Amino acid sequence: MSGESLPQIINSIQSRLVSSQREIGIVQAKMQNRQREAKAQNLTLRQLRELEPGTRVYKSVGRMFLQDDLEHLIDETAKREQAARDETEALSKKHSIHEKQAVDAQSRLNDIVRSLEQQQKQQQ
Repeated sequence: MSGESLPQIINSIQSRLVSSQREIGIVQAKMQNRQREAKAQNLTLRQLRELEPGTRVYKSVGRMFLQDDLEHLIDETAKREQAARDETEALSKKHSIHEKQAVDAQSRLNDIVRSLEQQQKQQQ
């Protein structure tokens, strides 16, 4: 960065800040969707576990329903719930990384502004 002019440096930092903020919004939306999916899978799982063994259960495949084994359906639902929770956790880590990048970019911009203000005061 030492060879770049001040406007180029500021522009670069601002673009990183905007990019990080946009990614934060995208990741938050994905996290909410995955949390919603995990909750729905959890509710389905609780209802399936309340059924008596041997109960006929059906799962939706496209526009039709296929009879399935209760235990198999419980296992499938539990795996989908866990996958949604795991993805939510990964997205949470990604969210914190983008937040740190945004805070870092913002602090760099603030430092530049402060140093420019000090230079102007010294010149007066």
